[in-house]
Amino acid sequence: MNVKVVNRYVELLTDIIDSKVKVEGKDVLFDKQYIMGILKGFESEEFTVTEKIYKETVKWFKERFIFDTVGNTSNLKYKLHPNFKYKLSKKRETVIHQCQFIIGQLFLFSDKFWDESESLYLDVIQSENIFQLISHIKPKVVRDTVSTTLIHKHNEEFEGVYTYELLQTLQTTKTPFDIKLKNKSINSTLKGVSLQKVVFNTDTVTVTFNNSQFELDSLNNIKDIKIPLPKDIYDRIDTSLEYLRGMDDVSDLVGLLNEIKNGKEIFFQNILEDKK
Repeated sequence: MNVKVVNRYVELLTDIIDSKVKVEGKDVLFDKQYIMGILKGFESEEFTVTEKIYKETVKWFKERFIFDTVGNTSNLKYKLHPNFKYKLSKKRETVIHQCQFIIGQLFLFSDKFWDESESLYLDVIQSENIFQLISHIKPKVVRDTVSTTLIHKHNEEFEGVYTYELLQTLQTTKTPFDIKLKNKSINSTLKGVSLQKVVFNTDTVTVTFNNSQFELDSLNNIKDIKIPLPKDIYDRIDTSLEYLRGMDDVSDLVGLLNEIKNGKEIFFQNILEDKK
């Protein structure tokens, strides 16, 4: 599958979720005419949507349990498969990011996607998209503090599993981190790098850092990401909380920072109680 096919599939899934489902509900039906209308938006002098392309598109989505069929051959319609999980968003760009991830991962993992990558998939679409908020944060000390606490918290529960959204957070903040990459041909540990880009290719994922670039089999080749906690992390958290008070829709970030801060206070409180 080439990138043009991927783009068509992303646009189709995005429009279904963002336009059809958002307006008419999760059980909304769509037909051949609707699908062809989306696909024809990609037509050019060099490319024409044919009956074969339509059938290949529908077949791909059905085989991966994204589409389910309703009716018979003479009146065939489609709807999203009841087992297909996704998340609605007020912002179309959020749905686009979601669909890019879904199609990219399905393309890389094919039929294995649902068992080997479901946790990564669900983590992305069920999150509150912290990385989108970070782009509005101006002070670098706040962006770095958010990145540091996110990685620290993530590693407590999911060390060795790093989602596309978490990488987007690191890419947005440009916070330096240590990373270990490993597969059959790569075994590298990088110190103090910043992430520039993540691209899903035909059979690989390209990750570009400030000083190097690697072709991975999948995001599962990322074995470890760490950001050392600076000595003044709690002062930085206080500074960040003060800054975030002036922003909307940051409850998730505030909760994360307070959790780290409260952990310190509980730790020292326990020490004092033990001395009594």
